[in-house]
Amino acid sequence: MQFLLVCLLLIGINGDKIIEARFTDTPPRIDGVIEELWQAADSVCDFIQHAPYEKTDPTEKTVVYVLQDRDNLYIAYRCYAETHKPIACLTSDEDHIIIGIDSFGSKSQAYFFIVYASGIRQDGWVYDDGRTMDNSWEGVWYRGVKVYNNHLDYEIKIPFKSIRYKKGLDTWGIQFYRYSAGNRETDFWTEVLQHENSMVSQYGFLKGINPQSTGYYFELYP
Repeated sequence: MQFLLVCLLLIGINGDKIIEARFTDTPPRIDGVIEELWQAADSVCDFIQHAPYEKTDPTEKTVVYVLQDRDNLYIAYRCYAETHKPIACLTSDEDHIIIGIDSFGSKSQAYFFIVYASGIRQDGWVYDDGRTMDNSWEGVWYRGVKVYNNHLDYEIKIPFKSIRYKKGLDTWGIQFYRYSAGNRETDFWTEVLQHENSMVSQYGFLKGINPQSTGYYFELYP
């Protein structure tokens, strides 16, 4: 199930979508509450349904916000759920989101970050234009999730030191995914066809990236 979802994430056929990583002097608190400062962020809501009805409008609205500061990339999702209640039940069939980031502009390799409504997180790395997945990478990043009656809020903080990226590159590839367990619907930011092979090369674009951290961030666990 996980591999299928990650493969689907990496399928894109519309690489001309753009979102800007605007700079903030006030970092958001990563607690699953989308506070007012997120209104200064660039945002996108033009998702396209993948399943069950390909190339149609999503049943529910999804809004994604992006910010950055010197050290971190911040991403927030507001996932509306007016027609069904969000499901957070510590299983694979619960509401969740996935983010794919091509931080080298390689159009072939990408990190992926998964956050479930229950708070469980997963991550990994794909290469060969998304055809091969490696989930041995365990990055240092943070998430917050809050479930409401009619929507879910996700917040993610990715330290630039936690990922590798090409210096001087101010545009990364990015893909946003949402799964709604209540009606088993999958939606993507860049269009995904059900018969396509996975393609990092067809991500949308995250512009204005300017990491100012140096070094590489890791944690040791006993």
